[in-house]
Amino acid sequence: MNDVPDIAVRRFGDLDAIGVYAGAIDALNLASVRPSPFATFAHLRNAIRHGPFAAQSSSASIWFLGAFDGESMIGYAALKLTRERVLRFPARRIGFLVGHESDRPGVVARREHRERVVQAIYRYLDDHRREWDYVEFEQQDANSSLHPLPAGIELKGCVIREFPYWDNCTIGIRWRTTHDYFAALNRKFAANVKRQMRKLYSLGALETVASSDPQSTSAMLELFCDIERRSWKTGFENAVGADPAHLAYYRGLLAPEQPMKITILLLLLDGQPIAGFLGGEFDTGAEVGCYGLHMVYDGRYHAAAPGSAVLAIAMHRAIERRCAFLNLLAGFSYYKTQWLADATPMHAAQIYHRTSLPYLRRQLGDLKRSLARGARLAQERFNPSRRGAESNPDLAAGSQKQAVAGRQPQCSTCDSADVRATLARARRGRCELLTADDLAGIWPFLRSAGPKAGTQ
Repeated sequence: MNDVPDIAVRRFGDLDAIGVYAGAIDALNLASVRPSPFATFAHLRNAIRHGPFAAQSSSASIWFLGAFDGESMIGYAALKLTRERVLRFPARRIGFLVGHESDRPGVVARREHRERVVQAIYRYLDDHRREWDYVEFEQQDANSSLHPLPAGIELKGCVIREFPYWDNCTIGIRWRTTHDYFAALNRKFAANVKRQMRKLYSLGALETVASSDPQSTSAMLELFCDIERRSWKTGFENAVGADPAHLAYYRGLLAPEQPMKITILLLLLDGQPIAGFLGGEFDTGAEVGCYGLHMVYDGRYHAAAPGSAVLAIAMHRAIERRCAFLNLLAGFSYYKTQWLADATPMHAAQIYHRTSLPYLRRQLGDLKRSLARGARLAQERFNPSRRGAESNPDLAAGSQKQAVAGRQPQCSTCDSADVRATLARARRGRCELLTADDLAGIWPFLRSAGPKAGTQ
């Protein structure tokens, strides 16, 4: 097939070659329909150098497709080709360069060019169909330019399948104060959150420390991962500290040149970190959006819901900083919607060669899922990773009851000199601190909880 008139697609498989167009990439992202921190050159470079892609370097290749009008880049799609095995035979999959930690990746172009750029990219994929066995585009919403196929595009000999993906959950910030926000929550849910926060507040000296200063965030990331190891997310494949590649990716996000400015928020009880929120702010020039990348809490305090407390504090910061939204990304919509997040339905589109082994595997998978549908529907609100973690003896009901009764669970980490030294190192940078009194000033309902004296 010929290219769309006046648009040529070039494929780049080398980071240095992509870097020549770094300025154009960032300018197109800001001028696109939905600017994203995950589509910036700095973020893509970090994903290539330090993320899961780097760990897959022996089985994955960069497929960065740039759309050009003459010598000017007018659009791009950051893709990769992954070599895998399907039914014991080799297969090649085209997918997005960024992964689950991003939000709605796709084709980036100005609104007036987007349709023609998408057509050109699909024609390129069709012309190079011998180089891939199937294509998978995840995290697509109803406004996706990639699926359904644009007008005039036919992929002969291919089958296109769609299946549901986790909803994106974003809180559009329309409240001037945290009090206004809490007043808008469902009354029963708000009462439960307040009760849990009072319980947590009564356990000891509660305070928070937050920073976006690279002099602080490196140390705070260590503390965040320490909490994660005591949470239900321990061992979770997408956890920050799941493996060296994931951790290197998040360390890379702390670099000063990243356009998404990472903030790490820690909730401390008697000086010990028990919950954390890892997020970032991205300024498009028209608005500042906040992205919640990860949240963790010490599972031994589950009954006092430190996760709810740290999310409430993150929302307070977003309101105070006049962010336009708090994007909590995909997954766990049943929980996030209670915090007034709008759940946007998402889907994944897969394109198969009709006679390929990946398509046969998909058909077998469809059959298996159809037979198991009844059991799956009964488990829709079940989080197996969390349920499994909470059955861990270290996080069992006994230690949770200690927290509820006001006795802090004891473990070597709680009294660790390393934790205190790391926290002191974090405080050497620019940090925002909220004391117990500050928290009670934000949420007056905490005053009735009567915080105990700190044990530091």
